[in-house]
Amino acid sequence: MSFLKKYEGRIVILVHPLCSACAELKERLSRDERSRELVVFLDVTKDEVAQTLAEGFDISEVPVAFRITEEDGKVKVCRLDDRSEPVECMEVEYERDR
Repeated sequence: MSFLKKYEGRIVILVHPLCSACAELKERLSRDERSRELVVFLDVTKDEVAQTLAEGFDISEVPVAFRITEEDGKVKVCRLDDRSEPVECMEVEYERDR
């Protein structure tokens, strides 16, 4: 799962094109410059990373947010609650680029 490393330090929000709450959230966060830099939206119907996260965390409803961090050669992925606090986390080891 080293493909997650490109999202390190960001908030990943899984969305669906038919989700009105997702559209509202995207609209609200797009108004804030800091949020635009920090947050990335991934469509669960088109994006393989989104699909992998949804499967790995058994996600059946969107929007749902994740924080992705890296430490000691491991990628840590945490599902976040409505206050951006970690609810459930997974650590994934990856081989560093040489």
